[in-house]
Amino acid sequence: MDLARRPTVLVFVLTSLLVIALGIADHLAQLPEGLRGTYTAGQGSSTSEIRQTTDLQPSTASIRAAWNGNPPETFSAAWNGSMLILSEGSYTLGTVSDDGSSVLVDGRRVVDNGGLHGARLATGRVHLTRGVHSIAVEYFQGGGSLDLDLVWSRAGERSHTIPSWVFTPRRPSFPRLFAAVAVRRSLAAADWLWFAALLALTGPMAARRVPSLYAAARRIAARRDVVAFAIVLLALAFRLYRIDAPFVDAHSWRQVINADIARIWAEGPIDFFYPSVSWGGPDGRVGLEFPLLHLLMAMAWRAVGTSDVAGRLVPVAFSLATVWLTYLLGSRLFGRPAGRAAAFLMAVSPSVVYFGRTPLSDTPMLCFSVGAVLGYAAYAGSGRRVHAVLGAASLALAGLVKLPGVLVLGPVLWTGIVAKGLSRTLRDPWYVAAPLASLGAIGLWYFHADQVYLETGLTQAIFRPSGSYPPDIARWAGVFTTVSHWTRPEQLTWETLSELMFRYWRLHLTGVFSAATMVGILTRGWSSRARSVVDVWTLASGAFVLVSLAGQIPHAFHQLPMLPPLALYFGMAAGPLFGGELYTSIRGAWRPAAAVGVAAVMIGVALYGFADSGVVPQYYRPATMNLEVIDAGLAIDRVTPPHALMATIEYDRYGSNSPMVLYFAHRKGWSFDAGSISPGVITYLRDRRGVCYVAIADWPTLETLRPDVVEYLRHYRRVALPHTHSSCQIFDLGCGALSR
Repeated sequence: MDLARRPTVLVFVLTSLLVIALGIADHLAQLPEGLRGTYTAGQGSSTSEIRQTTDLQPSTASIRAAWNGNPPETFSAAWNGSMLILSEGSYTLGTVSDDGSSVLVDGRRVVDNGGLHGARLATGRVHLTRGVHSIAVEYFQGGGSLDLDLVWSRAGERSHTIPSWVFTPRRPSFPRLFAAVAVRRSLAAADWLWFAALLALTGPMAARRVPSLYAAARRIAARRDVVAFAIVLLALAFRLYRIDAPFVDAHSWRQVINADIARIWAEGPIDFFYPSVSWGGPDGRVGLEFPLLHLLMAMAWRAVGTSDVAGRLVPVAFSLATVWLTYLLGSRLFGRPAGRAAAFLMAVSPSVVYFGRTPLSDTPMLCFSVGAVLGYAAYAGSGRRVHAVLGAASLALAGLVKLPGVLVLGPVLWTGIVAKGLSRTLRDPWYVAAPLASLGAIGLWYFHADQVYLETGLTQAIFRPSGSYPPDIARWAGVFTTVSHWTRPEQLTWETLSELMFRYWRLHLTGVFSAATMVGILTRGWSSRARSVVDVWTLASGAFVLVSLAGQIPHAFHQLPMLPPLALYFGMAAGPLFGGELYTSIRGAWRPAAAVGVAAVMIGVALYGFADSGVVPQYYRPATMNLEVIDAGLAIDRVTPPHALMATIEYDRYGSNSPMVLYFAHRKGWSFDAGSISPGVITYLRDRRGVCYVAIADWPTLETLRPDVVEYLRHYRRVALPHTHSSCQIFDLGCGALSR
């Protein structure tokens, strides 16, 4: 190929190589951006929970993120690390804080903004030489509203927030930190150059006629698509990363709840309509979504034995099916290259990869959601009833396994409207009766699940808040901190929305692919009827985000319904890189060479985005997994009778209905937190429900927060727990011999 005739290809390849080289250099530098944060709940001698993070900068947003959007009433935070100063001079540092804060540079207190007060600015001046200086920021919250901003200025300048690029949690030499910052800043600029090159390469092609809604479907040949199969294999490779990890990585509660139901079925009879959990007593029936994932996990465990790998392979299968269905849908709407590109994004998205190997119902919901839109898009083009049947069945299953699956009803109906008009669509029973039947099945199941809740008092936050027990137990307990996912008025802030947008940018799509997705949203296919189907899907998913912010903020998997339409936008923008006019214009041996080169670049960008997203330390957590709860559970299993009932106390709050200790101890009982436990509820469970043991995961915290419960338990025999951490304690309530 004559590169002189195609300079845009040469520019794209060179900028891609530059991005990869800078990405590798940034990774090898091993100097992360930001400061090391330590968060402690409570004040003074009443401190409890401690969290450690690496925050880009001390700020209100980083504080809320550290506490998963729900900080305690009182807490303290401290950030430590180093600061790069490029020019010697006099600097004015300051904090805007509510309540108190201070700043130390090289061990000297520069800013003192202490005391209980509303948001106010305090400053201090310090002379800094060119080089690396230590910095420490302290903050405490005494109740009420919170606010923190760290600012600086030089002589003659207006003060502004200190940029995060000057910080690192380590103490490197000046040349090393300067080089790392230069590489990181150059990488950010190179990303934009890469997008400019991508736009210059694909823009003229996309300016031509965008394929109509269903003409592209006729061009999908019956033969196998090697590229699409390669993308599915790539998706499998990504999802096999840490496939043998126990269910104690991010969002472990919900993983363990689903695994708990599956294990109960694997070891005993399967009562599909009445799933039960270990934390609800010996019966433990719980109002739950349609337990298809749980059933498949139970069947897998019955076949090969209970193992983390076998359990994770079930959602992996659903996730791979989602990638393939995204390819088929993108190919039908926009052509095969766009389908490949959309599938590629679903294959490598850090969030889709991580949740695609976790036993959460969101993964099969995503699969059936894409299948529903695909089925109806195919029916609109072919008129074949089999496609409508598959679409209606997928619509029903999407909503059954997870209620937000009903969001695809919008794009499902829109496929008919854009193909045949509103009046003909409303006269078509497959667009009216079939979706209504699907919604009826969904409604019947969730009505049944709510009836189970009304009977047992146990639910998983479908319509009603979770985190409590039925009235006969609740009357003796303390205060239950329940969990609801619906938006509260105070959450409708720009801060909340910007946090979610940043999560989409970095975790769900990654930086490079986020920008390509924006190119697709802003510049591609505005006159295409196919594009309008994706628009309706996006609007429906966005509306769900806005009405469920209480669940969206702490749960990244709640944003997954938005990923398929975003992947289709990406496919519209990046499709030329996955086949079509770009390659047909290249002749001879250059064509496969160009394909291999582009594939290598895209995989390299995907790997860099995966590493840069923070998904490994924040979600996979190889160094910070909660292995202590596994050790505690195994120790409890060794020292208690197999069928003994127990009560557990695992957290300071939001701990009622926790499945963790009971699952790993292979026991049944009830779980509480420091707020909901009480001597009265322990007595009631002992006398009326047969509880023989009380297990505490964090004894020092309980001593601090609930001395009345501690004093009550000291009247019973403490059972030794070898091979576990000292903060885990278990007490025999006096019926151990009877239970044997």
